[in-house]
Amino acid sequence: MLCTDIPSPKGLIFSSSTPTLLYYSLLPVIFTAILIGLLVFSKNKSLESKLLLSVVSVFSLWNFIDLINWTNVDSRIIMVSWSFMNFIFILVPALALYFSYVFLERKEPRTWIYFFGVLPLFPFLLLLPTNLNLTGFDLTICEANEGGLTVYFHVLQIVYFAWLFLFLLYECRKNWTTKRKQVLLL
Repeated sequence: MLCTDIPSPKGLIFSSSTPTLLYYSLLPVIFTAILIGLLVFSKNKSLESKLLLSVVSVFSLWNFIDLINWTNVDSRIIMVSWSFMNFIFILVPALALYFSYVFLERKEPRTWIYFFGVLPLFPFLLLLPTNLNLTGFDLTICEANEGGLTVYFHVLQIVYFAWLFLFLLYECRKNWTTKRKQVLLL
């Protein structure tokens, strides 16, 4: 099924009906994030630089998928990209939390932190190909209809961002004099 109110894109993302502001807001961010991640990684192959590259790569992939969803008219492409978009987005704060921990603590997290950090992602990943994720496609607005898994996504989003915020706040209070620049950089 094709959405008939807009023309088909060229090269997956370039459409004459897409607002140019969308390109100006997403493409520079994607390229800048990848460039910074690759520059840091090329200078230093430490765990911190690998994690930073992971965060910016997942963030850039999420933005690219968002661009695909905005510009495409083919329901098959939109449904496939939309089905992964929320999962990829939830990886951004999860990886940012992991990066922040390693960057500030200079060590790997304990096993229980890994367990509680990764465990909530498995049900989300397992339910992606079900009707709980996407229930159908609405041709009138050219968007996927999201199912009940969206509620779980929003809860996870709040949990990961709150965890990240509280961890950074804790690090600020604990190490304000010694790690002030590192914490403020994050």
